[in-house]
Amino acid sequence: MAEPLRVLHYINTFFGGLGGEEEAHTAVSLQDGALGPGRLLEQILADEGQVIATVMCGDGYFSEHEEAVVAQVQGYLRDLQPDIFLAGPAFRSGRYGLACGRLCLEAEGLGIPAITSSGGGVADKAHSLDEWYEPVNAWLGPQGLLLTSLALVGVEGGPKPLLPRR
Repeated sequence: MAEPLRVLHYINTFFGGLGGEEEAHTAVSLQDGALGPGRLLEQILADEGQVIATVMCGDGYFSEHEEAVVAQVQGYLRDLQPDIFLAGPAFRSGRYGLACGRLCLEAEGLGIPAITSSGGGVADKAHSLDEWYEPVNAWLGPQGLLLTSLALVGVEGGPKPLLPRR
């Protein structure tokens, strides 16, 4: 059996279980293993992959300290050398979606494949009193993220991976 896929996962404080806007000021941190949706990802990957660590940051903190957070996450990426960096699910969130996208770009700049994804569904007016969400085909977001990840890195007994093993 091939070595398990080593995943570094980025989530905000809401998905990390700390809270929503009241925790948006929380600085970036690194925790061993999976948190929040990363736990489901590990269940799906089973023996094929492992979330080696979770990077968590408040959305407000990221937007106010973007370059400092990017530098810190680049350090985590260099130190941990994951096979892939996953960010989100970001749904259609403003600050969180921007953070996920920016960190994926930085990971790719270091030669680490990276993916962020919508959580599926339809939404508008994030973080306002008029915010709304409907889970129309909501399964498409996580499914697309998982299938893309598996296509990039391959699955034992399946087609050849699209990316070379690091």
